[in-house]
Amino acid sequence: MGTVYKPKYRDKNGDLKESKTYWLSFIDRHGKRVRRSAGTKVKAVAIKRLDKLAGKAADGRDTSVDLSKIRFEALLEALEVDYQHKGQERLRTGHLKERFSEWLVIDITTTEIKKFIAHRQHQGAAPGTINRELAALKRMFRLGAAETPPKVDRVPHVPVLREDNTKEGFLEHDQFQALHDHLPAHLRPVLVFGFRTGWRINEIRTLTWDRVDLENRTVALSASLSKNRKARHLYLDDELLRIFRHQQLQRGGSDYVFHLDGHQILDFRGSWNRACREAGLGYGYKSTPGYAAKWLKEGLKPGPTFHDLRRSAVRNLIRAGVGRDEAKRITGHLTDSVFSRYNIIDDSDIKAAVLKQQEYLSKEEG
Repeated sequence: MGTVYKPKYRDKNGDLKESKTYWLSFIDRHGKRVRRSAGTKVKAVAIKRLDKLAGKAADGRDTSVDLSKIRFEALLEALEVDYQHKGQERLRTGHLKERFSEWLVIDITTTEIKKFIAHRQHQGAAPGTINRELAALKRMFRLGAAETPPKVDRVPHVPVLREDNTKEGFLEHDQFQALHDHLPAHLRPVLVFGFRTGWRINEIRTLTWDRVDLENRTVALSASLSKNRKARHLYLDDELLRIFRHQQLQRGGSDYVFHLDGHQILDFRGSWNRACREAGLGYGYKSTPGYAAKWLKEGLKPGPTFHDLRRSAVRNLIRAGVGRDEAKRITGHLTDSVFSRYNIIDDSDIKAAVLKQQEYLSKEEG
């Protein structure tokens, strides 16, 4: 089957020494003797790896790749190629790189993954964020296992954290109006558009005039600019039509519908947070622990985020009697499960439901 051994070598002084790492010797599927490092100092682990390789060779499977030398970067490259092939751009791999850069894949065990989770939790990362990173790591291993020849011989168990999928943040109309009044002029149209349509911030920021037909009151979002890669169309109501006509007058040669001095609007959290505080809605986006602690000391709670507009639009559409399928086409949600998380019910909804039941029962009793 094969042998496990520690090779001897001579150091720079000519002294004969023994390697600290075990090596493997076995016959491959072509009948040739193969010698390679086991990548471990533990004999029991080396024997297990030898048994795997010898078993593969006996079954005629490829053993030409030395899995003990494959590093994290090889799996990361495969993931990036996979994402490009699918047309996806957002990679949750930054913290994975920080943790596992230059690591041998065989050393990325479930124990080490749990340590990574604990590290990210200590940094204050949300369970959902950590789970997206873990999903990327698991995808790397699966892609590595599917290659020919494979780059990994096992996919470690990747724990998943429990997420609270209930999204509670949304803006009532009076809160929306207060925020609108305190935002800079160039961000007010962005706020109104987000509140009425539920579009994502990047979909709004990148919207260009070639996608707008004011005569027919329509806006087209191309698949390449949509997060879920699905094209969709929007009809402009009277308020949105008024805003788009105003933006057209303020265009000044810019390709972007919403802009600042002709340039694309980028990160505006500073202006948003300031408007939240001035409107009495809290300190704005959650940021660094130090930033949050500063405002919490002054009695301020976290304020609304731009994504709360998306949840607000969903709730407003449902309350207005719009069907779920039509609402999904407006906001760009694909699944009912995701859509349902944004359809928030508060005390006023419950009160209205109870009163409807009361009215019904009264009629029945009468």
